Amino acid sequence: MSQYANMLMNQYVNVQLHVQIWQRNQLAHWHIDQLLIMTPQDFFKNDLFAERAGIVLMEVREGYSKARLEIKKEHLNAGNRTQGGAIFTLADLALAAAANSHGQLAFSLSSNITFLRASGIGDTLYAEARERYIGRSTGYYQIDITNQKNELIATFESSVFRKDQQVPFTL
Repeated sequence: MSQYANMLMNQYVNVQLHVQIWQRNQLAHWHIDQLLIMTPQDFFKNDLFAERAGIVLMEVREGYSKARLEIKKEHLNAGNRTQGGAIFTLADLALAAAANSHGQLAFSLSSNITFLRASGIGDTLYAEARERYIGRSTGYYQIDITNQKNELIATFESSVFRKDQQVPFTL
């Protein structure tokens, strides 16, 4: 191969290499941009148990969230009432959204639920989580679960621990 052809080939390889690096950088920037614009709703779709149960995260603000579950046959227990685990899962997702709203990954330390009124097929349940205390690494939340008539179905309380890890969404 002539010296001129060799030089052209090296320039071509060099240009291709720059194009590939630029493409990778653009892809990396795109992934970073996607993370920066992720919503809490996008993030919590990764909670597959809640997602498959049909829970919808309606609203998230700092220290507050609201979620909804339309009760269907698959949510009923043997007594034809809403299964307690379905209500707990609804409350737990609302807790997670409110607790993580500060930007740090939070996990439940302890949770307690009190069932007050039955619900059943055709009801729509709402869980509203409210922050009652926030410390350096812990928090305390109260969640009211109501039906479409705004009747109190259950109350849920939980304390959380915040890890030194950022969540991939902003409010």
